[in-house]
Amino acid sequence: PEGKTSLALEVTLQPGEKSFTDEELKAISDAVVKAAAKTGAELRA
Repeated sequence: PEGKTSLALEVTLQPGEKSFTDEELKAISDAVVKAAAKTGAELRA
């Protein structure tokens, strides 16, 4: 859209002892989106 810039973000996770659970991955994803939103970023629909 006009006045918006597209940006891709990659996050690499490397658990030490065990694999992440679905719940842990959801919490991490939510935290990344929340942090980005603080800068004015928003997810595309």
